[in-house]
Amino acid sequence: MSDTHKKIKDESTISKNKYKSKFLVNPEENASNFSILTYSFMTPLLAIGVKKPLDFEDIYPLKDKTLFGRSFFWALLFKLFGDLTSFVYPLMIYKMTNYVMDPSESIWNGLFYSTIMMISYIFNTICKTHCEYLTFIAGKRIESTLTNAVYKKSLLISHTGQKDKGRGNTLNLISMDVDSAEGVFQSFQNIISMPIQTIISLVLLFNLLSWSAFVGFGSLLVFVPLNFYTTKKQYAIDDEVMNKNDKRISKVSEAINSIRVLKFYGWINMMYDNIMQLRMEEVKEKKKQSALSAVLFLFWNLIPDFVTVSTFCAYALLGNSLDMPTILAALSIFFNLRYPLSMLPHLFSNMSMTMVSIKRLETFLMNEELEKPKTNLSGSTVYGDSDPDFESKNLAVSIQEATFQWSCVKVEDEENEKQEKSSFKNSEEDTESTQESTEEDLFVLKDINLDVSIGELAVVIGPVGSGKSSLLSSLLVGGCALQGNIAYVSQLPWIMNGTLRDNILFGKEYDQQKYQNILEICELVPDLNTLPKGDLSGIGEKGINLSGGQKQRNAILPMIPKKTVILVSHQMYPLEFSDKIVTMNNGVIENICKYEEMSRETWEVYQFQNQNAKNDEEEAEEDDEEDEDESDDESEEVFFQDERNIGKVSYKLYLDYFKQVGFGYLALSTLLGILSPFMSTYGNYWLTKWSEEWQQEDHSSLFYYLGIYFLLCILMSACVFGVSLVNSFCGLNASEKYHTRALTKVLNSPIQFFDQNLSGRIINRFSKDVSSMDSSIASNLGDARDSLFNSLSVIIVIAIASPIVLVLLIPIGIAFRYLYKWFLNNAREIERLRSLALSPVLTHYSETLTGQNIIRAFGAQKRFLGMMQQRKDLHSSCSLADVFISNWAYFRLEMICVLFIVGATLSATFLRGHVSDVLIGLALSYSISLSSDLNWAFLQLSFVETEMNSVERLQHYCNLKTEKIEGKKMSPSWPENGRIRFKNFSMRYRPELPPSLNDINLEIEAGSKVGICGRTGAGKSSLLLALFRLVEADSGHIEIDNENIDQVALQDLRSKMSIIPQDPVLFAGTLRYNLDPFDTATDEELWEVIERVHLSDKIKSLDCHVSEDGVNFSVGQRQLMCLARALIRKSKIIALDEATAAVDLETDAVIQKTIREEFKDSTVITIAHRLNTIIDYDKIVLMSEGRVKQVGKPSELIELVEEKSEI
Repeated sequence: MSDTHKKIKDESTISKNKYKSKFLVNPEENASNFSILTYSFMTPLLAIGVKKPLDFEDIYPLKDKTLFGRSFFWALLFKLFGDLTSFVYPLMIYKMTNYVMDPSESIWNGLFYSTIMMISYIFNTICKTHCEYLTFIAGKRIESTLTNAVYKKSLLISHTGQKDKGRGNTLNLISMDVDSAEGVFQSFQNIISMPIQTIISLVLLFNLLSWSAFVGFGSLLVFVPLNFYTTKKQYAIDDEVMNKNDKRISKVSEAINSIRVLKFYGWINMMYDNIMQLRMEEVKEKKKQSALSAVLFLFWNLIPDFVTVSTFCAYALLGNSLDMPTILAALSIFFNLRYPLSMLPHLFSNMSMTMVSIKRLETFLMNEELEKPKTNLSGSTVYGDSDPDFESKNLAVSIQEATFQWSCVKVEDEENEKQEKSSFKNSEEDTESTQESTEEDLFVLKDINLDVSIGELAVVIGPVGSGKSSLLSSLLVGGCALQGNIAYVSQLPWIMNGTLRDNILFGKEYDQQKYQNILEICELVPDLNTLPKGDLSGIGEKGINLSGGQKQRNAILPMIPKKTVILVSHQMYPLEFSDKIVTMNNGVIENICKYEEMSRETWEVYQFQNQNAKNDEEEAEEDDEEDEDESDDESEEVFFQDERNIGKVSYKLYLDYFKQVGFGYLALSTLLGILSPFMSTYGNYWLTKWSEEWQQEDHSSLFYYLGIYFLLCILMSACVFGVSLVNSFCGLNASEKYHTRALTKVLNSPIQFFDQNLSGRIINRFSKDVSSMDSSIASNLGDARDSLFNSLSVIIVIAIASPIVLVLLIPIGIAFRYLYKWFLNNAREIERLRSLALSPVLTHYSETLTGQNIIRAFGAQKRFLGMMQQRKDLHSSCSLADVFISNWAYFRLEMICVLFIVGATLSATFLRGHVSDVLIGLALSYSISLSSDLNWAFLQLSFVETEMNSVERLQHYCNLKTEKIEGKKMSPSWPENGRIRFKNFSMRYRPELPPSLNDINLEIEAGSKVGICGRTGAGKSSLLLALFRLVEADSGHIEIDNENIDQVALQDLRSKMSIIPQDPVLFAGTLRYNLDPFDTATDEELWEVIERVHLSDKIKSLDCHVSEDGVNFSVGQRQLMCLARALIRKSKIIALDEATAAVDLETDAVIQKTIREEFKDSTVITIAHRLNTIIDYDKIVLMSEGRVKQVGKPSELIELVEEKSEI
């Protein structure tokens, strides 16, 4: 793909604050005025970039300023001065043309006019570059302000405000909407500047053409209604595009974060179809957007020509003489007017997108917030209104007569169930229609009265869905009085991407003695001994390389120093150590008592677990997502590395991009791009020829010449329309193909890919990079090509008029090539660094959305905001360097082009009388446009080179190694028995790692119930991963009903088995969609399954709404839904990975009974942490260090525990 590659540490470098610029301050702060005007302070940075690829340490730090008002004021001032100087050139063309046509005029006048043209051009260049820079600064400060506001809001938003806000929606606020709002300053400047340019143009044209000028401008009123209509239409389409993009990114985010479940269930193809359906809808809307933009380009390119024709026609009909100086000066003014008018479609489109984004940001920022905590006299945090004796009673928590409510959704009409047949493909539509026909339902905690004294251990018990977790959540949202600070550990542990020590300390200062004591209390010391760098070992996003027990212990560590504990538990053993037991049911506290005071009914519910409670405590520590437990130093860093390409973009990448665009599209676009500038040039030549005839008193040809000119203008505008439309379709065509290929490869990548790449990094590919390919690359490539063709047409005219000027093209070409090399080498790497710097921003924000309750509970909002600002500052530094480098190059290129303008004007000065006046006049008129076209082509080619980074990154995903998907197609009835046999089976997660499973020989009889036991790192979960082929065999094989699963098609294999994972995963959509995405079961069958898993009293409809991650259901309810999935699939092989960890003991017993009855003919493999769960199984497999240590009956296992303490 590129010449060389290199690995860099992005997230780890940033999160550990290892990024340090070589420069203590931004050199701009100490630069001279001349250096600032010419951007010479950037030259040392570019010199570094020519010698070696730039890295983060080479980037200048941001200047220490916070206000954007002054930047905007100066930017507007530069903009207005630049616009004024742009009209000096038409006046000088008028003077120079008169000078050429009047031999009696002094040659010194010609030199004077040439000097004025040169000075005005230089001044205009300075104004333009500094206006762009200052506008960028103001916009970046707005972006930073909005990013901080959105991030802060995410930590303050209430449960009601979070409703129906998926990760994709909120991530888009940071990655797209904030960027769109950043452009408000530039749009506002143009809104101010365009009327001023129009008024100046009108004044100058009035001086040239008298009242005829008003005729042309009056014709603009015809287009005002069209403007209002198209603006309204554009806003509606832009809003729809953003909504479609939100849905696609939400679904991609959901797929990435739930990839294990998708692979286990064999639902990858279904998720792919779902995302592709959303992508097709998005592309359809973007094509509408492109078509409307092309129509706008057609009209707004035609308007200046319409004004030109009507003005000249009126001027001629009023009996005025149209001489060449007047025509060329007028054309130059119309050329100045053409730019703001042609930019109107861009302006309307940008303003429309900006307004849509601002509206979305406003909606988010206006959401309801949590109650802000107050501070009492002792400095403790207090939520709500406490009674005066709160502190004197020595209470840590006091809730009095409180009611808390959480919204969920129910379907009004049960008939909707029959009308909506869900499938994975149309789940989004189901969700939309469901939401439209729903009313809000509430889960309520009623009349809660609870006092917990300082230092007490209060244990909350109750059945699934009784409100236990909601009670803890109520402590975080206000409405109660709290003495002191809060620490919170969720049922599903939240782990940050960083080191183990970072997660344990969670922002607190390191005290070695206290720290060591806490590690010992949580029994994490043995786990640290297994990691290469101990507590300094890096752990991946969501703690992906830690076992379930390690994650939970690590999550508990930050709260150990706290004195008061409220524990929600399904286990028996904490009760006897508690000071207070709180029993909940149906959102009500039924009883508060001490352990000795438990009623017989309550006691009987939990008593049957007492025998194995101690063993359960020890076993419950383990859940072996152990694929990283045995990693070495090299593998540990895998979570913090990202690939970065350096060097020139390969021509093969361009060839591949053009291939995806389609050579037919390219040929058509190129043909139209060639015709447009030559028609424009010939049209202006045609007008000058008419001027010659007019001077010869031949007025009969007025309508003939103007008619031909207007026809050429219409054809040229039609070409512009075609180019705009075809370029847009080119970009969408290529983007769609890359998106399809990348999505296919990513979803089918081995599970190690997701362990090694942070979710923000992957989502960035499908959001920012896809968006760039949709619009920017093809458009910039088309602009560069069109500018080159414009330049070629102008060079031909100048060569005919004054061939000697062509000599200047040689030094200009050499200078261009030199600057192009300097600029491109640096701009390309800066763009790559900027793209890399965005991933940590998205990853950190995504992590915050997942762990916002924990962050709020620990009062860590300020620290996490600081981390976000640090990451955002790095991204802003790269963006600022990008603008500086562009302006550095643009200024120098304009100075080179001054030579060409000087050459043209000097030729006109000294060659008058020897060359055609018409050609000399055209050469003068076109000299300014030639420099602009060459500069624009130069910059657009550079932008294309840098933006090809998006193609590069997506192509990298297009070439990912995937799982072995193809294989033998099995009959629908396979497996008929469910017999499993491991033969000399070994497995390792990556080639450089030692085996996780080593020479496994194990036979599981058809229909038998087998429990898997063992300590951390024993290989329990690895056994299930191997069975589902999430990790391929290193040697040996596994057979199911005598079929080697390595030879079975992956979809057939996974779809024929079921797993109930420890961490339950639900998808956004409906309940029906989550239980039966293939729509194979009837309503009666689905309700029967819901009844079996004891959810019938909680579920009102099969089409009830399920939020992203299923957050509108308790963890226990989600686990029961996963059990319901397995019941519907009726698989012959069922795997349970501690599937009942999140349910109460009574429900656990019922679930075990359901499993035994419903899966009596199926083979059941259970990773057990409660011995009672597998005590009546047929066989127990004891694993240790990746080997099967012992296989026997449960009674033999108990003897082993008692005699040797093996488990």
